[in-house]
Amino acid sequence: RSRTGALLLELPTRVSANGHPTVAFLHQWELEAALREGLSRRSDRVRVELGCEAVGLRHDARGVALRVRPAGGGEAREIEADYLLACDGARSTLRVALGIPLCGFTSRRRWLAIDAAGGGRRSGEGGFEFLCDPRRPAANGPLPGGRHRFEFMLRPGESDDERAVERLLAPWGAVEVIRSEAYPQHARVATRWRAGRVMLLGDAAHLSPTFAGQGLSTGLRDAGNLSWKLAAVLSGQAAPALLRTYEAERHPHALRMVAVAVALGRVVETSSAPVAWMRDAAVATLLGSQSVSEWAARGGWKPAPVYRLGFAAPPRRGAAGTLLRQSPVSTPGGRPLRLDDALGRGFALIGYGVDPATGLDAGARFLLRELGARLVCVNGAPTASAEPDTVHLRSSNDRVPTGQIALVRPDRHVIDTFPPAESGDAVRELAAALRSPR
Repeated sequence: RSRTGALLLELPTRVSANGHPTVAFLHQWELEAALREGLSRRSDRVRVELGCEAVGLRHDARGVALRVRPAGGGEAREIEADYLLACDGARSTLRVALGIPLCGFTSRRRWLAIDAAGGGRRSGEGGFEFLCDPRRPAANGPLPGGRHRFEFMLRPGESDDERAVERLLAPWGAVEVIRSEAYPQHARVATRWRAGRVMLLGDAAHLSPTFAGQGLSTGLRDAGNLSWKLAAVLSGQAAPALLRTYEAERHPHALRMVAVAVALGRVVETSSAPVAWMRDAAVATLLGSQSVSEWAARGGWKPAPVYRLGFAAPPRRGAAGTLLRQSPVSTPGGRPLRLDDALGRGFALIGYGVDPATGLDAGARFLLRELGARLVCVNGAPTASAEPDTVHLRSSNDRVPTGQIALVRPDRHVIDTFPPAESGDAVRELAAALRSPR
């Protein structure tokens, strides 16, 4: 909203090309509880230890030794592993221990975040909104579980104590405060994301201002990118050099996301009335163009995670490196499901209107079985050459290409698309790239 409270821009929530809402609000504690519950189902492979802190680290070409002790004090011990993923947040102890600096800046402006039970009488109609008032830039919106988030930019030297919270919330009427915390806006990225067998992920690797709301999403993309590569290396499916492609792919996208958040922050944090007037006029003029307003509404301002560097078979077509579109699909019996669920967790060869096994010789079929790849046929009929475990799906999306095959990574990024006659070569190139990543 503008300096006068008028609506400047509305970004409607819609289902994106990846099959999920363009905007989703998560409560941290509930998300962590869900993650821990998921890990508990894998107790045969994962041991969760809470209440520990890292106090030392040794690593060499053979492995990693992490020294930990109870957070309240006590005897330290070492945990040995082949690799270590440092996901220990903005103040990462492990990043500091590795001597990896952050590049960027921290704003001198602080924001006060307040979580409340309910949003009071001026909390809008369910959407999250930024109030670009130069007298007091602010934001507010609903959180899961009936909670509401308020955020206010603090003036230099302004207190963030209980009286300040009460004063800032006064226009919203009676509001029950659950918690409040003041924080600075960081825009920093680690100069490198790997040291030997230790990799940085999430806030340990990059810190973004909150204005784009993409900090968690960026960290989840880090994990999705690295996890399948690490699994492939540990299983012997890929050479350790594959892990070099993690930073090559994720660093450019994280950097662009941080830059977008910084730009949005400069729009929101305007504290000069004349500048705010010019900002509002410029935004209104730009959004008067239908093409610009449609671009903004569909999230064109948000950098797409396109990997042009890093791991892939030699890219021959424009889809290489892009995220696979998740069009609505159904089983032959009519049961709807997400394409992700049908593809499984490994590599996939997808035929659109054509059997994905078409064009595969015996050697290529053997390589796919070795990789644990799943063959999926969308809108195609079974053929005599089909593999017996091919998954058949139907899609009513007329944007799905016909007669093409897509080779897809476990993190659902496209390696390449090609006609059936090139399938065998593409599979062999994939196997070679895993053995010797570029």
